[in-house]
Amino acid sequence: METRPNNRVEYVNSLKLSPLDPNFPHLSPSQLDDLLDANTKGAAVDAGSAQSFAAGVTGEHRQAVLNTTLLAQLAANAVANREKEIEKWYAKYHEVLENVGWNIDSFSFHTFDSLEANFTVDSVILDLLAAIASGDDMAIIKEVIDALKKLDKDDSRLRLFSESSISEKLGNFQIAHCSEASGLVTMKIGAFHFQTDRTVVNFFWFHFSSGSTSFYQGAQTVTLNDQIYNSVKTAIKDKLKDNAKKYINNLDI
Repeated sequence: METRPNNRVEYVNSLKLSPLDPNFPHLSPSQLDDLLDANTKGAAVDAGSAQSFAAGVTGEHRQAVLNTTLLAQLAANAVANREKEIEKWYAKYHEVLENVGWNIDSFSFHTFDSLEANFTVDSVILDLLAAIASGDDMAIIKEVIDALKKLDKDDSRLRLFSESSISEKLGNFQIAHCSEASGLVTMKIGAFHFQTDRTVVNFFWFHFSSGSTSFYQGAQTVTLNDQIYNSVKTAIKDKLKDNAKKYINNLDI
């Protein structure tokens, strides 16, 4: 969907967002002040996405990444079942990102074919993102995965991620990494969805069977147009209201 710049605020205001599930995990207070420190690397759980940042990404740009990707997820959730209507969900997700300032090229999913009888999700993530991320980026992405794996199963952040992206035998999630150079923010996104024959528990430790799992992956690199984002920044914050506090939490790496 292409929207003229002077209609972007109206576009954000018109978005319908999915309501918060009353049974959703109650998060401890977010430590976003630490996360927004541009001098250090950082990471956060952002609903069904895990976002990481290289040192040098400004606090304002980190907030932009977290808010725009959350907005895109909640808007997509409102029009499609995240785990079952994959094509419709991603069409809305990308539409929102484009209209709030992200430059997005064509995107498609490809089947992940494991050479082993069983595989874990971290192997899929690292294999995909290695094709578009540098060595330094990959080191941080691996830290994010390791941090998620270390969380207790009852930790609100792991529950937030899992309950936002997985429904029994189906899943749809993103792992993304951001860097900044000369004021330009680049985000490398790994998008994944799957269907398997067993209920998924302990997601990052779960062993998927190659013979009974359909696992799909897609990767893309996107950049943020600050001029467009700044024109809708306030509208996005007003639209999200308290959702940012409910769906975003710091992840120590």
